[in-house]
Amino acid sequence: MAACSMQEEVDIDLPDHTPVTLVECYLEPGQPARALATKSLGYFDSLETAAADGLQISLHSNGRTIYLTNTRVVDSVRKISYNYYSADTITYEEGANWEMMVWDNEKELARGSAKFLARPVIKNIGYKLDAEENISLELELEDNPATEDFYRVMLHVVGSPPWGHFDGLWTDAKAMDGTLKISTGHQFEMFGEWLYVNIYRLDKSHYNFIRSLQKAYDANYNPFAQPANLESNLTGESTGVFTAVSVTQDTLFIKR
Repeated sequence: MAACSMQEEVDIDLPDHTPVTLVECYLEPGQPARALATKSLGYFDSLETAAADGLQISLHSNGRTIYLTNTRVVDSVRKISYNYYSADTITYEEGANWEMMVWDNEKELARGSAKFLARPVIKNIGYKLDAEENISLELELEDNPATEDFYRVMLHVVGSPPWGHFDGLWTDAKAMDGTLKISTGHQFEMFGEWLYVNIYRLDKSHYNFIRSLQKAYDANYNPFAQPANLESNLTGESTGVFTAVSVTQDTLFIKR
């Protein structure tokens, strides 16, 4: 039987890629004002061209205006880079409203609004260790039955990567009698003696953005997954997120 080749080279013309600007700005109390602006790339484009430089980004709240300079800075603790920065420090004030404006010279690209929500109130906090010393955080939060609330819990131990050893999202759909009970499950092995806990109260748009970001990551590495789009809370041509960070922090000493 004669062998035959089933291979054939095919040239495919890919459509031109139209870049979309992505802006992320998180107002963190006690930290300088920072933002990251990038642009989407075509399949064969170099990552070196991903930064969206040359924009004008400003923050506004109650008569205060902060102009961000297009300069690169690195958060040495969390290993996060930004390309817009101001030395002006963000101050937490519950209920304070902020607005972000993004311009490309005379063209407005995006606007966003954010509000500092009440920080989560911890009613009870503890942990469980299984036989393999995998840890589960057991948490009770004060929850307002009259509002729809969203939470994020991040856990760090000594030697954690900047994004933590655990990162989970919750709604208050299962809260009862003003209390939301959260159990992370035995997610990772406990190293050292200290567990660092960050509990965030999120607005719905930030919660949806994080979920859509997780789906996009999953789809990017799974050829069988459905494509996922980011759920932006910005208006205008750009996409992304603008939010104020309301966080409560605690530290647990782990006994063995």
